[in-house]
Amino acid sequence: MTDAKAVADAGGHWTVEARVKNVGTGSMPVDVAAERGEEFRHDKPGPAGKPHPAFADARTTVTLGAGQELALRIPCAFKPERLVVDPDVHVLQLERKKATVEL
Repeated sequence: MTDAKAVADAGGHWTVEARVKNVGTGSMPVDVAAERGEEFRHDKPGPAGKPHPAFADARTTVTLGAGQELALRIPCAFKPERLVVDPDVHVLQLERKKATVEL
């Protein structure tokens, strides 16, 4: 991902903009999420599988061919902190840490 940024409008809504490139040789749909907070708390015990109440995400799905790059926009009703490719880990990615960009 390159050129990732979060832009606020006058009404308090946000839009995340970025360029995403497939550096692999395959092609398949993949989710991209703008997120705020951590989905699950790790600092306190609690019910398994329950999302943290402060977590929020907005998503889009893109399909990129080998070497293809495109611009994306994700509207958000919250101030996003990061952009994540394949947030639910459905795709095998080498160097997965490169799939997250702080905003």
